[in-house]
Amino acid sequence: MKGIKSNETPDLLMEALSKGEVVGYQGRGTGRPIYGVVFNGRKQRVAITVIVGANPKSLP
Repeated sequence: MKGIKSNETPDLLMEALSKGEVVGYQGRGTGRPIYGVVFNGRKQRVAITVIVGANPKSLP
């Protein structure tokens, strides 16, 4: 992504999902949503398909 460092990617994704808006779709029909968001003072567009959740689990 233009102007985004790899270590900033998680923050961009979270910002897009929480505060951005769907501005289009990548692929046919309603494929991968493209989110528009202002990040670090610049307008960005990012297509997001899958977010994987994880949480700690206590040991037996």
